[in-house]
Amino acid sequence: MQLFLKWAIMQGVAMLLQNRYHRQRLYTRIALGKARRIDGFEAYVGVLFLKTTFIGVVSEWQVVTCGILLIIMAAGNFANTMKTFVTNSQ
Repeated sequence: MQLFLKWAIMQGVAMLLQNRYHRQRLYTRIALGKARRIDGFEAYVGVLFLKTTFIGVVSEWQVVTCGILLIIMAAGNFANTMKTFVTNSQ
């Protein structure tokens, strides 16, 4: 169990570093007009995760957590995109 927890912590740190890198890359790609609409897909998958939990297909907490995190990431990406568009338009 302790080995798994150490692995999970290390995985979390790696994901935080990846998130920071990708946020900076997303900003650059949006500024250049080359970004794709991945945030809508993240939100869609997050809603599907939550839907499968609420209708009773899967009732594990990991599915709920992943669904919520995907929706939060999609909202953050959308907010970052809007902020970039406003900054570039001024």
